[in-house]
Amino acid sequence: MIPLAQYLTERDGESGTGFQDLGQRAPKRAAKPKSAAFKAIGSGNGRKADKDEFQRIPQPGRGRQAEPRREQMAASDVDAAALFAQMEDELRSRAGQDKPRQDARALQNELRASAPGVDSAKALDRAREAAYERGREEALAEAEAERDAAVAAAIEAEREAAAERQAEALAAARAEWCETESSQLAGALLEQTDRLAAALKVTLTSVLKPVALGARRRQTVAELVETVASLTFDGRALGLKASGSADLLEALEAALGARAGLVSFEPVDGKADVRIVCDQTVIETRLADWRSAFEKALA
Repeated sequence: MIPLAQYLTERDGESGTGFQDLGQRAPKRAAKPKSAAFKAIGSGNGRKADKDEFQRIPQPGRGRQAEPRREQMAASDVDAAALFAQMEDELRSRAGQDKPRQDARALQNELRASAPGVDSAKALDRAREAAYERGREEALAEAEAERDAAVAAAIEAEREAAAERQAEALAAARAEWCETESSQLAGALLEQTDRLAAALKVTLTSVLKPVALGARRRQTVAELVETVASLTFDGRALGLKASGSADLLEALEAALGARAGLVSFEPVDGKADVRIVCDQTVIETRLADWRSAFEKALA
């Protein structure tokens, strides 16, 4: 796209004269006219020329520029933004068509002719003010966008920090809860285990003790029968004497059968074992020691 500034020369919109610089400039010397450009006044014979032969030279500052113009009075009513928008649309429309390019000065003159009475200085001031207002609005919009982005970023950062703090607090609370609950569960488990062990001991003592003692007594009686049989295998009368618990002696006598007559039984109160004496041989059971060890095991 061709910039608009290329089509705008530094000329006044009314008179076509260039913008005047406010600084001091050195005056330019007028070029000397050629000799052929001079017009002879008079006959050249030294006579004085009549005053009618002289031409009046217009004074500067007068003439067409000094006359008041109605267009300058209406210049303030022209919208500079609309004028520049029209000029830009015209340039764009012409730039997009397949037409030969037009001279910038001719285009400027044409646009000025379509909008007569425009003051360039006021138009530039209005355009400058419009541009400043647009820049101000854009800056405000950009500042608001940056503020909204910063607020959104701060909210998101605070949300993440809060979530992190909540997760840490939850983890700490869960760890404390697990420690407390594990201690309580361990204590309850140990207590219940101790109770179960005590109940099992009582049950085993009440159930297994008679069974174990009965089995041990039967085994002891069987061993005593074999021992007595080995001592009396030839049928010869021997001096066998058995002393001890009355119930064990009765069981032993019943188990010996016909050989019971070879043994003399002597019950002793308060004694759990059985003692058999045959000449120099002494046989004694250890049922009391076994029972004591068994009760300790069940305790």
